[in-house]
Amino acid sequence: MEKYEALIAKYEGPEMKRVPLTLQGDEKEIIPTGRLVHLNADGNILNEAQKIIYPGSNGDAWWDAPQLLEQVKHTMV
Repeated sequence: MEKYEALIAKYEGPEMKRVPLTLQGDEKEIIPTGRLVHLNADGNILNEAQKIIYPGSNGDAWWDAPQLLEQVKHTMV
């Protein structure tokens, strides 16, 4: 997991300033999309789940760990 986290941009401080990535050779930045993908050992997709939310005062709750766990339980297991 650490090798993937190193390819995802980080944001710091109250202004959420982007911390530049240091990519090596043919490495490419990973941009999280909100998709949950389950791969087999060969890298083929076994299951895929995506949940679109509309966060805000009159919409859905912001995405959190309990919602992620429900998505995994419902779709992947």
